[in-house]
Amino acid sequence: KWINRDEAASPTTSAESVAITCAIDAKECRDIMSCDVSNAFVQTPMPQPKDGEDRVILKIRGEMVDMLLEIEYETFADYIVYENGKKVIYAVVLRALYGMLVASLLWYKKFRKDLEGIEFVFNPYDPCVANRMINGNQHTIRFHVDDVLSSHDDPKVNDDFLVWLNKN
Repeated sequence: KWINRDEAASPTTSAESVAITCAIDAKECRDIMSCDVSNAFVQTPMPQPKDGEDRVILKIRGEMVDMLLEIEYETFADYIVYENGKKVIYAVVLRALYGMLVASLLWYKKFRKDLEGIEFVFNPYDPCVANRMINGNQHTIRFHVDDVLSSHDDPKVNDDFLVWLNKN
C-alpha cells in the first residue's frame, strides 16, 4: 500500500488493442510471430538507490549455498555467515529478478527504450503497442511483459526482429 501501481507494475496491453491489431493482421494477411524474451528480467539492471533508499538484499540459504560453493568455492567462501548453525550468504541484487515487485516495470522501461532505439513509435493509448515502418509497410508489436506478438507483411521482418530480440 506504500507504492502506487505506476511505480510497482509493468503496463499491459489491453484486450481491445490485441483484438484490433490481430483483426488488422488477418485482413492484411500479415506474417505473425509470437515469442518470449528469454531471461528478460535478469537482463535489466537495478537502479542505483537514491539517498535514503535501501539496496535490495538477497538472502541465500540452504542447498543453494552448497551449490554455489561447489561451483565456485573461492568466490563465495569468504561471504558465508552462520545463522543458527546454517550457512547463509547475503548478496546485493544488481539485476532484476523474477518475483521482485518492480522487476516487470524495470524490464518494461528498458524494453521500451530499446524498441524506441530501433524506431518503434509507441501508441499514445496503449503503452504496450508500437509500430515502425519497414520496407514501406507497418511493423506492429504488442507485448505483455516479456511475451511479444509481432506482425509484418514480410516474414523476414519478423525473423530479423527475433534475431534482434535474441541479441539484445
